Amino acid sequence: MRTSARVILAAVLLATSTTAGSQPVARPIDMSSAPPEVTAAVDRANAAIQQLQVTLISRLKEEMGRGGPKGAVSVCRDEAQQLTASVGKAHQLTIGRTSH
Repeated sequence: MRTSARVILAAVLLATSTTAGSQPVARPIDMSSAPPEVTAAVDRANAAIQQLQVTLISRLKEEMGRGGPKGAVSVCRDEAQQLTASVGKAHQLTIGRTSH
């Protein structure tokens, strides 16, 4: 993704979040008047988010069944970054963790 597309996507993501108490809460925005490149970037990001959620949750459930919470923690500690990088590569995005 080009730098300008990253900046646009970051701006869109910031514009769609609000704060409820101390927790950020996503709020939908009207994308009908957004430029096509912004809509495409948001669609790619949403697809990557969906795939990452499915991938991580499936892996966590698998380890919970095998080794309980201790196994699930090992997935977060040992595999989550690699799974995240794999999904990012598949969608040609750089995906990383952040906090508020």
